[in-house]
Amino acid sequence: RFMKRILIVCVNYNSYKELYDFLNSVDSSAELAWQYCRVEVFVADNSTNKQKVNTTLYSHIDIQVKFLDNVGYLGGAQAIINNIECITDYDYVIISNVDLLIHLDFILRLTSLDVDMDVAWIAPRIYSLNEKRDRNPKKIRRYTKTKLKVLLYMYRYPVLQKLYVHFFYRIKTINVPVFDQEIYAGHGSIMVFTRSFFQYYPQINYPIFLYGEELYFAELIRKVNMKVKYISSICVKDIDHISTSQMKSDFYYSCNCKAISYILQTFYDNE
Repeated sequence: RFMKRILIVCVNYNSYKELYDFLNSVDSSAELAWQYCRVEVFVADNSTNKQKVNTTLYSHIDIQVKFLDNVGYLGGAQAIINNIECITDYDYVIISNVDLLIHLDFILRLTSLDVDMDVAWIAPRIYSLNEKRDRNPKKIRRYTKTKLKVLLYMYRYPVLQKLYVHFFYRIKTINVPVFDQEIYAGHGSIMVFTRSFFQYYPQINYPIFLYGEELYFAELIRKVNMKVKYISSICVKDIDHISTSQMKSDFYYSCNCKAISYILQTFYDNE
């Protein structure tokens, strides 16, 4: 088996404890798979109060830190990915929050996968410690234009969105096992992209500060007739919304409005 290359771009916002825990989990997972792959980690640090990250604590991953003005989640990842000379040198590129822990066998299982060339995005099992359920598959089927307009309306009038969360979202916390399958979109907290994705899209240009990333990638992939695959054997534990919990509600609703508006205008305009 030839040596594979994995790039992990994790985005940090004032969450250094979680960052160190995340890096520890990556280092342990990389140690288990050291014969089969090389793991490089870029920390996109959006923090308001920057701290030096001690990269010498880890012996099985190569770590670099890039200090950024707060450019948002995908903005932070883009700042790294779009400046790598040949992103297709990597077998997998992972975009991740830092408020999660990857399982010990995550990297070994990932390097062992036999993935079809038309799979662009692998959505792993993301077990939420808070909700006691798998956050994936995020969306099995594509949103209709009408459903997106309803969501946009709810975010414009937050009382409607709060009612939805209170009465309906709780139903989703029942953890129903889901088989591996092709889906529309995975959850954005950790997204695993294959080399095939970057052969089509070597640059990522999502202009929205936060939210909607999953729909953006799902639409790009749909546009070139590629696939998103949910694979339950690759697992992470989600510690839940460390960065976004610091966010003011008005800003949260504003970001969601901008994201859905952008998706509608960019991908649904002629429907």
